[in-house]
Amino acid sequence: MPLDEQRWAEALDAIDSVKPGKLINEKEVNDWLESWGTDNELGLPKP
Repeated sequence: MPLDEQRWAEALDAIDSVKPGKLINEKEVNDWLESWGTDNELGLPKP
């Protein structure tokens, strides 16, 4: 699949995942990222 078609497919998949409410809270994502490499590294946030 050409790269531009692949990007469209990924974008459509992302849009479809938002429709049923599969969202992750921004603060949870930021807290998770900020914890990387620390002694208290957090687990992957889930929707």
